[in-house]
Amino acid sequence: MKIIAFGNSRYKKIAHNWALYLKRHDINNYIIYSLDQDIYDYLVNHKINTELVNLNMFNKNGYGWNSRMQFITQLLDKNIDVLHSDLDAIWLKNPLGFISDEFDVVASTGAFPRDINKKIGYTLCMGWIYYKSSSIVKQIFRNILSNHSENKFDDQVEFNREIFNSQKYENLQLKVLDKNIISRKNPHNDQTYVAHPLSPKNIDRECFLKNKKLWVLTA
Repeated sequence: MKIIAFGNSRYKKIAHNWALYLKRHDINNYIIYSLDQDIYDYLVNHKINTELVNLNMFNKNGYGWNSRMQFITQLLDKNIDVLHSDLDAIWLKNPLGFISDEFDVVASTGAFPRDINKKIGYTLCMGWIYYKSSSIVKQIFRNILSNHSENKFDDQVEFNREIFNSQKYENLQLKVLDKNIISRKNPHNDQTYVAHPLSPKNIDRECFLKNKKLWVLTA
């Protein structure tokens, strides 16, 4: 299994902070995919696992989450199991024990897209989610990408709608984690393994995490 995250220069210290939490748990099988040279050089200098990739995920026109899904598809097609974590999803405890080979998807939960939340009472959150490189997960990704081959899309919207608005995936082994385990609450609690507090999109995320006491980087 490969633990992955993505970030650009605005997130270099946030990425460093995230990696330090993983180091506390002796977790080394992670890689932060650097989206520009600045964050790559910073992470290399601080001995953080990273690789420079050319993905147009963050730009002036918004987020290109479709490119994230395309990238993860490439890993799955190489039979690599993937755990994707946002860099502001802070690993307070080691959550890897919640993942086992019997499950195709192990996911944190959210409330977006609203139509799926209204339908089943929750949604799968892309900010912390595990994908087994199983045939059914690969098929989900292929179907989404083939339906949106030329247009940008929100991967969380399309992943949830593909699974929950279809009868094609009855054999999908899905594990939905309790909201206290991967917490989006404010504040998190003693049951929390990963704190991923909800926040406005355009904020100083470093200050936000510091205010939530989710910061260990001192440099």
